[in-house]
Amino acid sequence: MALTPEQSKNYLDRNPDLKQYLATTAGQAEAATYGGEQGFAEAHIGHAMAQNENRDFRINEPVPEVAPLVTKEEYEAGQAELASQISNIPRRGSGGNTYSYTSDPVDYSRIQGFVGTPEVRDEEGNIVTEATGIYAQQPNQGLMSGQQDLMTGQQTLGTGQGVLAEGQATLGEGQATLGEGQTTLAAGQQGIMGGQQVLGEGQQAIGGAIGVADQNQPQTLFGGQMALGQGQAGITTGVQGLGRDLTNLTGNLSDFESAQRQYQLAAEGQRAQGREIGMTTRDQLEDQLRTVGAQTNRMAEQQAQARQQGMMAPQQAPQTQQASQAAQIAGQNLRSFAPQGGGMMGPTGPVAVDPRDQVGFGPTRSPV
Repeated sequence: MALTPEQSKNYLDRNPDLKQYLATTAGQAEAATYGGEQGFAEAHIGHAMAQNENRDFRINEPVPEVAPLVTKEEYEAGQAELASQISNIPRRGSGGNTYSYTSDPVDYSRIQGFVGTPEVRDEEGNIVTEATGIYAQQPNQGLMSGQQDLMTGQQTLGTGQGVLAEGQATLGEGQATLGEGQTTLAAGQQGIMGGQQVLGEGQQAIGGAIGVADQNQPQTLFGGQMALGQGQAGITTGVQGLGRDLTNLTGNLSDFESAQRQYQLAAEGQRAQGREIGMTTRDQLEDQLRTVGAQTNRMAEQQAQARQQGMMAPQQAPQTQQASQAAQIAGQNLRSFAPQGGGMMGPTGPVAVDPRDQVGFGPTRSPV
């Protein structure tokens, strides 16, 4: 936040802890990094507003000047003047104490003019000289009235002297209290100065922990935020790569399902072919067995007849050779129809091999 010199001065004046911190060596060093106290004030007010700190942000209002306290010399001079005025006040002695005072010389001419002269008459009663002053007043406004006023004034003066004495006692107590307050104030000011110094050090530590945005400082807040942003970018890249892998896996699963369907169709075709071969082989075998059985029966009957007639020759009869040849032919036929590659023979003929058995996914190797 850009500030004018007056605004920066007002900001520092309204925040005395900053001004005191700038008076230290550490404060001057930090201000130098910002190009001076004005740059420091601009950087600090921007940070304080962002962090919502409890600061006085009235940068357009100068701090009003406070009237200076009374100095010791002025106080002593005032006390001397007050004592002089008190000593000139007339008092009546009491309890054996006497009071004296000094005043200007009495002007008797003025008193005489105030009192005046009495009225003068001749022998016949005529007024020769008119009365003046007090003598010319009416009886109720004359000397008796003045005496009454004088007595009233004296009573009022006595009352005022008593009030004055009480005021002097109160003034003494106030002066004592003022001395104690000044001592307490001095101690409080020292505590405030110490607290402000600790606060300045804490603010400096906070500033170091925050760091500078355009500098690579991994141990600061700005460095941590930069590392966090890089980590988030890496996570985003990893998520995108995972999406691509899932897409590829979905394609591979589709290819596997397609290959499985093809294997199943081929296996079903081979099973059907195997069933057909088995049925054909069974029919041929049954035919051969019937033929061989019939031939064997005829040969047995002929041999029985020959034994009965004594005509049995030692050589083998042609029918026996034919039966043996038929059995060999039947065995060859069975072997020719047997499945290749380790196939199995079932009760109805050979059983075709499931191609899934060769890759570990058939009914004989897994429940798939």
